[in-house]
This record gives sequence, C-alpha cells and structure tokens, in this order.
Amino acid sequence: EKANPTNCWGFDVARSRFVPKYVMQRPEALVCAIVEEILRSLGVPGGSQDKAQGPLGQLEGCLSRLKVILVNANEKEDDKYRRIRHSNAAFHSSVGRWKTAVSFLKSAGFQDVTLDGEAVLRMPFRLPSSVMSFFVKPIDAALASIADKADGATTAL
Repeated sequence: EKANPTNCWGFDVARSRFVPKYVMQRPEALVCAIVEEILRSLGVPGGSQDKAQGPLGQLEGCLSRLKVILVNANEKEDDKYRRIRHSNAAFHSSVGRWKTAVSFLKSAGFQDVTLDGEAVLRMPFRLPSSVMSFFVKPIDAALASIADKADGATTAL
C-alpha cells in the first residue's frame, strides 16, 4: 500500500515499515481549528494590549510550541523528546489546554499512554521527514500570517 500523508501513521513491526492507520483531517484543517478555538476562547478583539499576553500572542505561542514538539520528536535521538507529560505546566499553558492542539499532535502520531503511572503523550517512532514537514508547513503558514497581522497587515488568519 502506498503511503499517503493524510493518514495517521503507525509502525508495523512485522513488516518493519510505517503504515497508515486511519484517515484523519488534513493538518491545514487542524491548524485552522486551533486558530478558531484559541481566538474564540480568548475573545477577539480585546484581551490584553500586550502582544505576548493577548490572543495573537497566545496563538503564536501555541503554534510555535507545536512546531518545536514536532521537530524535536522527529530530529532528536533521545526518546524523551517524543514524550510529553500531561502534567507539564509549560505544555499545559501553551498547548495542552487547547483540545484542538492536542488533537493535532495525535494526528501527527502522538498517543495517550500511561508510563510509570503518569499520563503522557508519546510518539512511539520518528516520522519520515516528508510526513513531519506535512504537519509543520501549515504551522509555518499560520505563524507567518500572525506576524503579518501583528505588523498591521490585513492578511486574514
């Protein structure tokens, strides 16, 4: 079966290769859902005048953290970069509190598991680079749009 990047990936140990597990939403649609959830929850327009604390700052923080998580999970050798504790305060404040952001990570291959009695999101394998970039590109596009909006451009998110 030919690999399709719109599938969720799993590693088939018997066949020693990545195989699609099920069809999921395209990453672009998931990034749009993240944007909508965060902006709706934080009440746009309004909020703090401070960019870092305002809706766009929180959205940018969430998307930036998602990108770092995906890149680290793919590029770093150490398995610790493919595990995120649900109790991690930094993760929760920027990503974990947004249901759509957690769904995005799960679509990329992270799974809810319990390790040593603690709930974690875990990526059991490294994604092929082409699949990882498939998830990162819509994040980059959204971050560029946020930067344009913050600079006063009229580009819509």
